[in-house]
Amino acid sequence: MRKHQFVANKILQYIEQGDYKDRLPSVRKLMDTFGVSQVTMTHALQHLMDMNRVYAKPNVGYFIISGKENPTSFEGIYDFFTASTSWTDFPWNNYSQCLETAIQNQKTELFTYGLATGNEDLKSLFQKLLAEDQLFPKKEQIMITSGSQQALHILALTMMTRKETILIEQPTYHQIINLIERMHLGYITYHRDLEKINLKELEETIEKNRPNYVYLMPRLHNPLGTTMSEHEKK
Repeated sequence: MRKHQFVANKILQYIEQGDYKDRLPSVRKLMDTFGVSQVTMTHALQHLMDMNRVYAKPNVGYFIISGKENPTSFEGIYDFFTASTSWTDFPWNNYSQCLETAIQNQKTELFTYGLATGNEDLKSLFQKLLAEDQLFPKKEQIMITSGSQQALHILALTMMTRKETILIEQPTYHQIINLIERMHLGYITYHRDLEKINLKELEETIEKNRPNYVYLMPRLHNPLGTTMSEHEKK
């Protein structure tokens, strides 16, 4: 084990023991504590940042990333009107830490336009994930969008050009209903129960109406919140 790794492990031990809580002591004080050079301490702190255990604020110091979330108080009401995260429960601290790291690593790349079809490295990662499900698309067949609404809008434009139809569930994601109505797209509906999907009825609907696309949500359905069984997915 290299010296900077040993120092990093000792710092982690102090964090777990509660000796270091919100932030680490100054670099100079850490050097004195462990009796190491500034180079060794810098490498140790970088090692901890690579492990996502601490993050740096320039000219301020090193802060600890806690893996434990404080339980939020329950006010007696949960609002399920939309699927959006309540801003009062949003993990702002973790989000700001990720943003600071991204800004430090990417800098000006964050403020320039990338490829219209998505980041090439991310596409390569998606290829590996899809291969685990026995799906083998070429990289040029993968398009990464800025959320589902952009993807649906691109699909809607394609449907308008080709005069195609889509099958949607009822109920379904409210934004696709708004998109269909606003762009006057051809569509048919299939009723989805809360408990399960009637696969025979779904198949008959598709055979009868021959839609060009089928829009289903297999996992964490919005707004039902349900997930298909493995049998239904297959």
